Amino acid sequence: MTFLRLLGAVEIRALLASALVALGLAVYVFVDASLSATKGMFTPYESASITFRPALIVGIALAAVYGAPVYALAFLRGFANWAIALLLGYVPGAVVYLFARNEPEFALLWVGGSGSLAALLTHISMRWFGPPPRSNNAMDSDTVRSALRAPHGARHRER
Repeated sequence: MTFLRLLGAVEIRALLASALVALGLAVYVFVDASLSATKGMFTPYESASITFRPALIVGIALAAVYGAPVYALAFLRGFANWAIALLLGYVPGAVVYLFARNEPEFALLWVGGSGSLAALLTHISMRWFGPPPRSNNAMDSDTVRSALRAPHGARHRER
């Protein structure tokens, strides 16, 4: 599989995963605002809408520009696993943490956690529905995938 075809497959999965995570955040905010004892400035619907749009825009942008190309390269080289996916998803949260000193839990928990969840969803969909991953094992790449033959002289001994 060529890199561009693989990148297209990863991009589609990453964008869908980012949209699902943004929708999940909006549902969480809606339920939290609905069940809250104190009524805030916004209705639950407005709170969910205010959460969904930026999460969707930022999530899709990060997935398209950063997450999907790096994951596709790791997948092509045989390094794609759940730890790489978690790391790729959490890095944007760590970068936002450098700039959001007043709200560190926002950066680390929400941005990092949402990115990690989207990256894990992408990884799972690539493992289940994507092309078979390339092996990173040198033994696998050195072996010839041909039919096994009988040892030397075994055919003559059978007679």
